Amino acid sequence: MIRLKAGIFGCPLNKSLSPAIFKFLFLKFKMSGSYKRMPTDKAGISLSIAKALKNNWNGFNITLPCKEEITKKVHKLRGLALKIKTVNVVKIEREKIIGYNTDVFGFLASIKEHKLSVKNEVISLWGAGGAAKAVCWALGELGARAVLIHGRNKKRTEELSSVMKNFFPKTKFKSLKFTDKSFLDSKLLINATPLGMYHDREKKKLWNIPEIKKGAAFYDLAYGGKQTAFLKLGSMRKSKKVIDGKDMLIYQAIKSFEIWTGKKIENILRLKKEIKIFLEKEFSQC
Repeated sequence: MIRLKAGIFGCPLNKSLSPAIFKFLFLKFKMSGSYKRMPTDKAGISLSIAKALKNNWNGFNITLPCKEEITKKVHKLRGLALKIKTVNVVKIEREKIIGYNTDVFGFLASIKEHKLSVKNEVISLWGAGGAAKAVCWALGELGARAVLIHGRNKKRTEELSSVMKNFFPKTKFKSLKFTDKSFLDSKLLINATPLGMYHDREKKKLWNIPEIKKGAAFYDLAYGGKQTAFLKLGSMRKSKKVIDGKDMLIYQAIKSFEIWTGKKIENILRLKKEIKIFLEKEFSQC
């Protein structure tokens, strides 16, 4: 029987659904294994890596605030992680730390599943961290006409815009203040900040979205038991569709599972739907 030992680095981790997702995957594929939370801040990454190595882990996921910091600790970057310099999955190979990015895959898969229109459209995005990098890459790949990046840190927002312009010259990436009013013609509005995931005091007024285009959709990478303030705002503005981050989370987890086990999942959409049903049942009892 295959045995997998893995976990997740980041802080805070109390709301993470990743342990439950991998619980399902172990059952589904008749594997023995463990998936543990390892609370980690930027300063503690090296110590957490040492613990994972000592306990013979096969790999681990990385969430905020460590997705960019971990790139300084890996021995090698593979795939898209080489280009966007943000890592959410690590595979341990003969005590070597190999970094990957499956967030781009997760976002692209969720966009496809929900049939969201991106090509030649204007997108408004809030956030300039590791998750926002993955989203910008996906939007550039999908041929968005413009991506308006709202951020609190002007330097980070401008750097992200500049990097993405080099990779996708046909897409206009523009840096804005977090509080700047959203563009009325935005077809998709995305929150890629931690607001809504762990910040209980978030308010709908944080986002300056006075009105939206007819048929616009709201997508929040955060998720929880209740609808986030960002998605509540979308509902108030009569958004065509409001989507939380569970779909992206599940898709990227499935791809992490493939990386760690070498197992090729034939029908990812079907498996993703099975996992979502499992999560709903698992947490409806809480």
